[in-house]
Amino acid sequence: MKNRPTKEFFSTEDKFLLEALFKTLKKSAQNENFKQDLREKSSLFYQIFPQFLEYIRNPSKKLASLKTAVRNFFSQGGSLKEVKEALWFIWQETEKEFSRKELQALTRIFFLFALEFSEIYAEVQEKAFKEYLRELKRLNRIYSLLREINLLIFEEREEIKPLFQRACEILVREGDFTLAWVIIKEGKKDSLVAIFGKSEIEKEFLSFKDTYSFFLPQESIILGNLKRQSPKEPWIERLKNLGLSSLAVFPLEIEEKGSLCLASQKASFFTPSEIKLLEEIARDLSLGYIYIQKSRRLEEALFWDELTGLPNRRYFLASLEHEISVAQKMGLNLALITLDIDRFSLFNQTEGHLAGDQVLKEVASRLSQLIPSAKGTVARIDPDSFAFSYLLEPGERNFSWLKNFQKVLSSFIRVNKHPFKISFSYGLSLFPQDARSPKDLLATSELALRKAQHTGPGSTIFYSPHLTQKTQERFSLLAELEKALERGEFCLYFQPRINISLSQITGFEALLRWEHPQKGILSPGLFIPLLEESGLIVEVGHWVIKETLAFLRRFPYSLKGSFNLSVRQFKEGSFLGVLNKALSENQLDPQKVEIEITESLLLEAGPEAEEIFQEIESLGVSVALDDFGTGYSSFAYLKRIPARVLKIDYSFVKELPQSREDSQVVMAIVSLSRSLGKSVVAEGVERKEQLAFLQGLGVEEIQGYLYSPPLPEKDFLAFVEQFPNLHF
Repeated sequence: MKNRPTKEFFSTEDKFLLEALFKTLKKSAQNENFKQDLREKSSLFYQIFPQFLEYIRNPSKKLASLKTAVRNFFSQGGSLKEVKEALWFIWQETEKEFSRKELQALTRIFFLFALEFSEIYAEVQEKAFKEYLRELKRLNRIYSLLREINLLIFEEREEIKPLFQRACEILVREGDFTLAWVIIKEGKKDSLVAIFGKSEIEKEFLSFKDTYSFFLPQESIILGNLKRQSPKEPWIERLKNLGLSSLAVFPLEIEEKGSLCLASQKASFFTPSEIKLLEEIARDLSLGYIYIQKSRRLEEALFWDELTGLPNRRYFLASLEHEISVAQKMGLNLALITLDIDRFSLFNQTEGHLAGDQVLKEVASRLSQLIPSAKGTVARIDPDSFAFSYLLEPGERNFSWLKNFQKVLSSFIRVNKHPFKISFSYGLSLFPQDARSPKDLLATSELALRKAQHTGPGSTIFYSPHLTQKTQERFSLLAELEKALERGEFCLYFQPRINISLSQITGFEALLRWEHPQKGILSPGLFIPLLEESGLIVEVGHWVIKETLAFLRRFPYSLKGSFNLSVRQFKEGSFLGVLNKALSENQLDPQKVEIEITESLLLEAGPEAEEIFQEIESLGVSVALDDFGTGYSSFAYLKRIPARVLKIDYSFVKELPQSREDSQVVMAIVSLSRSLGKSVVAEGVERKEQLAFLQGLGVEEIQGYLYSPPLPEKDFLAFVEQFPNLHF
């Protein structure tokens, strides 16, 4: 605003009036009642009243000081309404001292006062609004950072250093910081675990070899202008030499001391509102760190061998269940090899247990290099025994790869600089020829191994039971199945479905397991075909429906639960009554329940399928099409059935994004689902690159071992409670 020249508005006659007004107001100002009334009208205006008087006394010289006082008045919260009320009060107090003619001129003067104050008010408001917009822009930037960091924490759930490194990159690239780094105290050492910034500054920072203890404070450190700081710490001077002007250090809330550090070349870079959000980012990163640490410790305790770092028997069996499922879907054979170090107890006695431990570690290392993760899993299953699974190529029968493995494993091992020749005995069984469950497959392989050990060192024995024996086992298993439901041996495992755009658990798939009294948890591949063939699947399927809905009722979080429906159940149709009754007894919203059917069911169910689908729809229960892409369902079927969800089969997800053909199939399925108004769930997601590819296509939900295998009820509840960024 430009200052208005006072001579344009105050004539000679006006100046006489101003002098009279000044005398009147000065006299009034000595009156305690006047001062009290003015203070009540506006305590802030009362404070600038002396400047107002001086302005009236000398308008041409005191305008600037009055404007400064008025700006301060408005900046401290004074309102235009207060000013007008105060002016009106002053007018009422002074009008009795002037004649009618003088009052007319005086009215114009008071109007000019009000106008001047209004313009100053507008100026202050405009300045405040601009400052607000600047602050809002800064806060939006930090809110965006907060979102990006939270997404990062959701994605990076396995390794600590990549979590912090990517966080630093986000903070610099998206947050306009010059340098970001993370310090964590590891034992007695202060370690720089992550850093990112302008290349020349980052390089210079990394050249510093001193302790980082300055960056491990108990409370946040905010330095707005490093140039004004006395260099009590050598780091202050070094940061200044790097051209940095502002520094913020936020302690991480973890067991070990740690800090998130940010620096900028701009002075006074951190505002109070921004600091609060950055402290929240530090807290979120702390939670990510704690989650990874706890998950790692729990996993190591439950599933990993401490000496070799390999999975243990428990992990191996769980992994086998998944690998068997993959082999079954792809129509491939899965080989399971167990191997034992020949005369290892004698080696321990002669060379000592420390030497024996070195041998075990070397064997573990060689096995890990021989078996790529895409082909199988390596584990230490006993003190001197190992096992590995190996997915065979289509039509593979000669096992030439095994000879290469034996050659590598049996080469000399150096222990305390001395070479030792180690031999192994091998036992091998095949899925599905020798067994159909993880435990049975491992048992057959171990039986073959025992035969190999009796044969002599370095022997390899394949397990191949006679047809009669297999038939007897089949009938024996069927007899046990007929009593399993009555004995309460069936149980449900639950695998979560994750909405990747919302970073939430949205539901689960209930999966049937048989808890055999002697054999433990059996794979569904072992007994479900028998249930189907015998017709027991209908009764067991009814049990699955009841248990799934009862679990939904007692589960403390609102999730959608799904269960699989077999062809025989669907065609028989009695599941509809069971489902309706279970919904009523458990007082469940039908929208929380989903039935999963396969494409093959559509063909086998025949013309009656459409009527059954109408009854399902009338219950309010949704339908998902499982293993989509592996069957032969037509577009006409897709349009007629009320399937709201298409579940992309694991076989198309497995090789993503490397396989061009699978990528094109998945893209086509996603495009088809959108055109039909259906949601998509990708099954069998195991790797982060698969997740990234599916997320890029706009796939809503995923299911797979990347997040969790199927879990028993207690473990599933624990998983849900620990899941990051979950909204209930």
